[in-house]
Amino acid sequence: MTSLRARLLAWLMAGVVFVGAAGGWVVYRNALVEADAFFDYHLRQTALILRDEPVEYLLAPQIPRADAAYDFVVQVWSLDGVRMYQSRPHAVLPRVITLGFATVTTSGGAWRVFGVQSLTKVIQVAQPMSVRRQRAVELALETLKPFALLLPALALLIWLAVGRALEPLQRLTALVKARRVNALEPLPDAPLPDEVRPLATALNDLLGRLRAALERERAFMADAAHELRTPLTALHLQMGILARASSEAERAAATERLSAGVQRAIRLVEQLLSLARQEPRAVTQRMPVRLDEL
Repeated sequence: MTSLRARLLAWLMAGVVFVGAAGGWVVYRNALVEADAFFDYHLRQTALILRDEPVEYLLAPQIPRADAAYDFVVQVWSLDGVRMYQSRPHAVLPRVITLGFATVTTSGGAWRVFGVQSLTKVIQVAQPMSVRRQRAVELALETLKPFALLLPALALLIWLAVGRALEPLQRLTALVKARRVNALEPLPDAPLPDEVRPLATALNDLLGRLRAALERERAFMADAAHELRTPLTALHLQMGILARASSEAERAAATERLSAGVQRAIRLVEQLLSLARQEPRAVTQRMPVRLDEL
């Protein structure tokens, strides 16, 4: 992934998802605690209500059963450990008489049980723990539903914020693209944010070095033209002398002088080329100096 916008969006959205998942887990745990407190209260209240009722009252068809949404199971045990009544015969519950609150695990899953003893019997009211977890999930989803509905708006807001934050970089890119090839003036860095200003400063430094290199090349070309003008003029004059020579001796002398001038011109060109190949020396850093210490 090479796009800076895509990276920022990916990291921000990953952060939002992570925070949302962590928040959902916290909400679920809090909802589970609330569900435990709520159902424990109703377990206890149901057991206390039935504690003083005779077993025949529980067996009566007109007796209202526990709320089906709570999924309570009522058991009545004799004091010697014989089960006298169970509201759901097919429920898999432990055959151990437990007083107070307890969480037991059976082949049918985990149960929350509350037991209370009267003079003649023990009342146990139990509930599957899965009911509590389901209720906690429902509460958590109800709590998180508004945030889930706002998630697309949050994603859009993040996308707009990232685009807004990258606008100075895009403006700088457009400014560089719109420049002419020979435009080496510094880029403006006043309206740029602190994170983008170092890039503009580096570009201005590069433009300054390019401007200095071009100036050195122009100076070199001017010096080379000045240095080559004299030997070329001399060669031109010697060729004229050679053309006007009337005797063999004059022609030989003019040819020798012309050859010597050509050799000097060749050496001058080689020196200029050697100078051009040299790397420009680094600019010496300027520092204040105390003259009285020199």
